[in-house]
This record gives sequence, structure tokens and C-alpha cells, in this order.
Amino acid sequence: MNIQELGNVIYNTRKNLKLTQKQLSDGICTQPTISLIEKGEILPSLDTIYYLSLRLKKPFSYFLHVLFMNNYSQVHQLVMYFEELTAKHKYEQIYEIAVKEIAEPVDPWLNHFLKWQLNLSSYKLKKIRFNEVIRNLKELLSTKYSVILDKDFLKERICNTIAFIYATNNDYKSALVYYNKINLELLNETSPKMSRDVY
Repeated sequence: MNIQELGNVIYNTRKNLKLTQKQLSDGICTQPTISLIEKGEILPSLDTIYYLSLRLKKPFSYFLHVLFMNNYSQVHQLVMYFEELTAKHKYEQIYEIAVKEIAEPVDPWLNHFLKWQLNLSSYKLKKIRFNEVIRNLKELLSTKYSVILDKDFLKERICNTIAFIYATNNDYKSALVYYNKINLELLNETSPKMSRDVY
């Protein structure tokens, strides 16, 4: 368990929302308890984490993931870096990093994320063809991965990629099928970064 990381994330999220420790603790616990949680000195109960997640406008699972994933910060930084590279269309770098990172044993969610990035970059670099990338991406959406796909909108991200690839290949009907699989209402409620306009 990563109590220190959980404390850091709660502290940073509270600061981003411009809440005081007193405002965060109101009706949940005491202000000194919040201070100890943020310092990583105590582990809050699941009930407390749940109520803090509501106040901090983050899914409960987000804080549990931070608590139980030993390398949360490194994974988060890697994902942010991939997003930055994607925005700049630096697919060669994405491909190289994804190949290297997949070779290492990693968290199942990160492995799935990397496979998505590897397929997208391979297609953009013309290392795989249209039919192959579509088949590979659809396999990543298999129901056997449903728990993994629910975290951090990975299902929506993959569906968006499939829709985009279909659209750029003039198959607008298939593109709309995958676009319509994206839960835009959920995205708007829980992630300003992943807004409807992104899709």
C-alpha cells in the first residue's frame, strides 16, 4: 500500500480545487485527520476515502488505485508523456517507448494502454495496415478486459481511435458505430480534460 502517495494526491487535488483542510474535512473527519492523511502518516478508512472522493470530485476507484498501485506516479507521468507526444504527432517516439515498456512486466492497465499506443503508432508509421490495426484495437475492447477498460476512460479512448481510423478511411458508418460507444455523459461528469469536444 502506498499511503504516502495517497496523501500527496489528496493534497494536490485539494489544492487544485482551492479547498482548505477544514473545508475538505467538514462532515467527514477532523481537520487534523486530513493533515495526517496528507502527510502519509495515517491510512484513512474506506468510508473516509469514499467521502473524500465525493468532495474532491474524483471517482472512488481513482484513490484506491493510487493506494494500491506502487508505481502510480511513474505510470501517471508516462501516460501524460504519451498524451503530449500524441498531441505533437510524434509517433516514432511513441512506438519506440511502447515497444520498450511492453517488454517489461507492468500493471495490467498500463500494459493495455501501451498496446493501444503501439497499435496506433504502428498504423501511423505504416508498420501495420488498416485491417490489422482495426482487428488489434477491437481485440483490446474484448469483454474479458472490461475492468481494465473502465479505468481512466481507456475504453472511450480506444473507441475514439477506432472511429477516427475508420473515418480517415472513408468508412463513416463504422466510424459512427464506434463513436456512439463512447459514454460522453460520463466523460463530461467526471473528467473536464476528456470533454465531449475532444471526441
